[in-house]
Amino acid sequence: MNRSSTCLHVLHFYYRIQEPTSFMEPPTGAVDKIEVDRQNQSRIMYSEGGALYTSDGISRTFILSSGSIRFFTQLSCSKILIANRNVTQTVNRSTGSVQDLILNYPPGVTPSCFVTDMFMDKINNSQVIVSCWFFGRLVATVDFVTGDINALTDQTLGIEGVTQHDNGDIYFTSQRTIHMISYSSKTVTPLNIADAPFRALRHIQFISEDILIVAGFQNNQLYLVDLAERNFTSIDACPEDNPLRSCGPTTVLVTKDYLYAGYNSIPLQKFARKYLPILFDE
Repeated sequence: MNRSSTCLHVLHFYYRIQEPTSFMEPPTGAVDKIEVDRQNQSRIMYSEGGALYTSDGISRTFILSSGSIRFFTQLSCSKILIANRNVTQTVNRSTGSVQDLILNYPPGVTPSCFVTDMFMDKINNSQVIVSCWFFGRLVATVDFVTGDINALTDQTLGIEGVTQHDNGDIYFTSQRTIHMISYSSKTVTPLNIADAPFRALRHIQFISEDILIVAGFQNNQLYLVDLAERNFTSIDACPEDNPLRSCGPTTVLVTKDYLYAGYNSIPLQKFARKYLPILFDE
């Protein structure tokens, strides 16, 4: 796409055109993580209220509850890595067997990891990238066979969500700021997004080569962030029937056809992706 001939087409309240689908079951707690189900890519997997579910976007099927599951990532079609507070485990989805992953902390890092996000490393498929809450918070790689931890940031940043570009570079949210970690040099750079009103940023995901979608928990917004132009578009994330207009989006997943948004206290929502603001040629 020739970016010099593009403009940002903004459709605020895009899902007012077509109301979202609320999942039928009442929420049992905050939705912390959503992924495409690797066993069936027309379905999603998500964690809510300490349990894992799979869903077609209308109804859901219980997978497991092991302690208090908040964050997870799928290592394969049958193997899931889950975080229960400061305990990390691998789960065999087919057999239901659970095995603790003993984490090996590097010198100087407090040995207590409250995971706030995790996903498979796109460059090294023997490890996952996690954001951890120690006394401070940091981004680290974790070998899911040996449990070895390699810290990529120090413990001074208030890190929440983390994602990875196809080139390996890692992006994470820290309250009001998005940062980038160079995969090769491991240097951390804050991104200057002009006039961004970010507050309490949570989950972050690439939806194209240089467009991020970010959950703004405190502002009740989703943000589309253009890394090339260093600007953003706000999307009202609260369903129209929410009386307080305060829903607290915590996580988001964009697939080929849909956007799924998870919240702190209302049901998971499903929107048609065609109503997203998009970049298009004039």
